[in-house]
Amino acid sequence: MPAVRRIPIWFQKARLHSQEESYDSQEESYDHLRGVEMKFLRLDSLLHSCLALFAVMFITAFVVDLANSAPAAGQILKAGVVGGGPGDTVWFDVTLDPRGASVAATLHTISFDHDDTPIVACEKASTLDKDFELRFLPPSCGEVGHPVCNQIRVILWNGPTERPRAILTSQVLYRCQVNIPSTAVPGTYPLILSQASASDPPAGAKPFILSNGAVIVNTSGPGPGPGPGPGC
Repeated sequence: MPAVRRIPIWFQKARLHSQEESYDSQEESYDHLRGVEMKFLRLDSLLHSCLALFAVMFITAFVVDLANSAPAAGQILKAGVVGGGPGDTVWFDVTLDPRGASVAATLHTISFDHDDTPIVACEKASTLDKDFELRFLPPSCGEVGHPVCNQIRVILWNGPTERPRAILTSQVLYRCQVNIPSTAVPGTYPLILSQASASDPPAGAKPFILSNGAVIVNTSGPGPGPGPGPGC
């Protein structure tokens, strides 16, 4: 029968002590991991709070910007009202009131009555630092075999090689001449603005509020209006 080898008491105690130290080390590791986990949880909570704050700030800024660009507080493009009798030459102004916005370019159409209040010419205001383009519509109107002109298309901008310059205050953009024929029938003939658009210096679209004008043909001579000539 083989002899039973006895493990010394001191060795058994040393092994138990080593196991206890291992358990203590594992507990410390667990405590450290729990501490790290709590830090990450606090960091995650802080991050969510910051994201929520940024979201509120972004939405607020978006709403404010939307309110600033809304038509109710936006730009007004207005054709003037002028009066005259048959055979008179009268002029009306077209003005822009940016109402706190910044407008760098605009294009729009004005419809008129060719028979009784034809627009024959337009001149840019001398104080306006813009390129001015005027087109009579429909295309080729007034030529032989083509329809009569009953619209003008106006473009105001700074050329492609120029830096856009903003219109910041209310001012006359241009003035148009109307030759009232001697056969004109007395009455009110509207000047209808349409197809209008505008942009700010960074080329952002700007909405318009359009205010139509009129030519009033009467039998008592010149009526309301900016005067007998361009005078811009």
